[in-house]
Amino acid sequence: MTTDRTRTRKGMGTGSVDDWPSLALLEFTTGLARMMKARAKPMNQAQLARAMEVSAPYISSVMAGNENLSIEQMSRLAAAVDCTIHIAVVKKDLRVRWIEDTLENTADRCRSSAGATHHGTSWSDTPRPPLPSIRGR
Repeated sequence: MTTDRTRTRKGMGTGSVDDWPSLALLEFTTGLARMMKARAKPMNQAQLARAMEVSAPYISSVMAGNENLSIEQMSRLAAAVDCTIHIAVVKKDLRVRWIEDTLENTADRCRSSAGATHHGTSWSDTPRPPLPSIRGR
């Protein structure tokens, strides 16, 4: 976690409901910048603006956290760097930690290491029960 991000997270404490959108925007722009750099051929803000057919000042404003982004806008920004967004709703006192992996790698690992422990997580071929359907209510 970057120093600025750590300071922002610590400074917010429990914070008011009005503070949390700022943290979500900070996490999004930090993740977008990370993915721009992680590409085989890193992308800068001007290249992102050209790829999206928007102005460079708009991208600069987005990356500075000055834009109120919709989910559609965040999806388009992520798609421009060959990524997607994930949104989760969790209790505010929980810390969410993403494990980035391809679906193929996860499926292969599950099949080949049934019952084995991998980085503290037990991978198993035991089928999970189906999720309840919300259709037909």
